[in-house]
Amino acid sequence: MKKIQKKSLTISSLALVIASVMALVGCQSTASIASKPVDERGKHQADHGASAGHRAAFIEDYDTNSDGQVARLEFDAVRAANLKAMDANGNGLVDETEY
Repeated sequence: MKKIQKKSLTISSLALVIASVMALVGCQSTASIASKPVDERGKHQADHGASAGHRAAFIEDYDTNSDGQVARLEFDAVRAANLKAMDANGNGLVDETEY
């Protein structure tokens, strides 16, 4: 009986170690991509296919405090305002006719 418990503990410990390593590797790769200068990233990572004009228009539309950046709060506030403007019947949803 002690051997069975010992094996279970070892397998559980191993699973925990593997999960931790995978999580750390995921964090490291995401951080390393984000910290690379734009010219070192692939084209898709650098601009997601958007032209300079589209990127500038996005900043103009969503940068409510004019700091040249779009924070998550700014993005969410503008999206919420756009949804509210389209929601003709005020039910919190936009259907095909409202869109």
